[in-house]
Amino acid sequence: MERDYWISELGRLYVRSTEAHEENDKAAIEPLTENFNEVLQNLKEEFPHNSIVNNTDEVEARDGGSSNTGEIFAPSRPDYVSNNRRRTSTQTSDSPSLRRPSALFEIRNRCARMANAIGYDLPEAEENDDENRMVVVKVDNDQSVEQTVSQDVTVESTIELINSLPRSKDEKEEMRELLDKLDEELSGENPDKGRVEKLIQKAKMISEEVAVKMAVIAITSGMTDIVNVL
Repeated sequence: MERDYWISELGRLYVRSTEAHEENDKAAIEPLTENFNEVLQNLKEEFPHNSIVNNTDEVEARDGGSSNTGEIFAPSRPDYVSNNRRRTSTQTSDSPSLRRPSALFEIRNRCARMANAIGYDLPEAEENDDENRMVVVKVDNDQSVEQTVSQDVTVESTIELINSLPRSKDEKEEMRELLDKLDEELSGENPDKGRVEKLIQKAKMISEEVAVKMAVIAITSGMTDIVNVL
């Protein structure tokens, strides 16, 4: 019974993170991240031999590693879920500007990936055709997840993101150089998929949020078959 509950939470989080992204609901980032990380830990207990589930990382709601807001966020659950498996936090943070919008992407993608690994059919989220479109981000060699991306992800908006991140001057400069190389590669007649993937992977070592935007830029430029980037 507990297993069924935690699996069903994947569907709820998948739909809610999609809605929050489409509505630009940044206030939802922390509670959804808290919920996702709790569900993830419990699914790892329920599926100890599933490599996809157990290799899935927690999502960070904020740059700097804190996803705590001072409020207790725990999804409602049946009485049969034992109290010792609830995970809540009361630490505080006073920097809303450090919220990571890409956390919503990560929650949605990781829910889809785990659901596929355990054979769970996710519910369909409503789409807004006027403001968003669906693209496919392949996350390993034999799996892919659909991701709703905003049309305004551009090189310029990614540079603004880099400049706003709490990173060192050298790290920011490196990310800008990687972004320039990505733009140059995608602007060529025959962009090299391997070089594009390497650029995104290098950026991911510094900031996953920047890497996500670079992947979106590559996909919306027509390179829809990139793999192993997120």
